[in-house]
Amino acid sequence: MTGRQLPSRDYLGLKAAFRDLVEAAGGGTRAATRTRGSASLFSRYGAVQEEMQAPLDVVADLEAETGDLIVTRALAALHGYVLVPNPEGVPSAANFGRHLGVLAREAGDVISGLGEALADDGVVSDREARALLGEVREAQEALAHLGSDLTRVADGDGRAIRRKVAP
Repeated sequence: MTGRQLPSRDYLGLKAAFRDLVEAAGGGTRAATRTRGSASLFSRYGAVQEEMQAPLDVVADLEAETGDLIVTRALAALHGYVLVPNPEGVPSAANFGRHLGVLAREAGDVISGLGEALADDGVVSDREARALLGEVREAQEALAHLGSDLTRVADGDGRAIRRKVAP
């Protein structure tokens, strides 16, 4: 792959992510019913010997179909970013007490899981790492919710729920 901005392995990684996406969508034939293109074209998009990549609209359609942002997450990682969903259903008032509880629980799950993984042999296995990734993503989402509420309050678009402190 000449004249490109990134090393070949990065483009091959995107092809691998697209193959995973097609698989998650039920295979090439089923995926072709959910977006434009054909099973043979999807095969070419994922083939290491082909320079062509899947078009963004095809990726968007298949990610919407599967509910999993496989290629988008790979692209974000390629550029050093972590993909975290935007908070949904933002309440009219920020409840920072609730945020503290959620953050403590989610971070505690990560710390506990990591401690358990290290306890037996001092190493995190690939299986343990995959299990921990889900916990880490939940903690990241909790932080994103907090960040959204803090931004709303800082911008004057939201108000914090205040609790009276007993004397």
